[in-house]
Amino acid sequence: MYCCNQCPLNPLNTLSKVCCPQPECHLVPNFDHQCNRLPFTRCYMDKYVANRLYQKDALAQKLAPLVLQKAILGRDRPVVLALFHAASRNLRLQFWEALKNYEPRSIWLLNPVFTAAGLLPLESFSQFSDRQNHYLNALLSNPYVGGTYEPVCQTSINREIKS
Repeated sequence: MYCCNQCPLNPLNTLSKVCCPQPECHLVPNFDHQCNRLPFTRCYMDKYVANRLYQKDALAQKLAPLVLQKAILGRDRPVVLALFHAASRNLRLQFWEALKNYEPRSIWLLNPVFTAAGLLPLESFSQFSDRQNHYLNALLSNPYVGGTYEPVCQTSINREIKS
């Protein structure tokens, strides 16, 4: 995706009060360096968005599509599920459309939601033609019926960030 120097939560890039407490890359703007972060590793922005979407935080809503894209490309199911769980109905619909249009083979990341709703797990969008509305409704109505997923996901995000 991008390194810490381009992150909107980098203390040098943001005008908001929300800043990454520990950017992993150099804090010198326009410094020519090799980024220390792997493109799909979790960071403070992931945690911030997953935690603040519940509160309808404007910055979290703005960054959510970027975090979702990063999580999908990195095959990070806990973050994908946390985002769907925390997002508003409209944002979930936007996530669904983005997933369907740009990463249709990654629908399997949402299988815990589908199986919790009594639907069959999927490997790609090509598998469900006429049943698409059932899967979409499972995401829009209750993205994780078990209800215990969110704290587990937040714990794993916290652990990843600290390490």
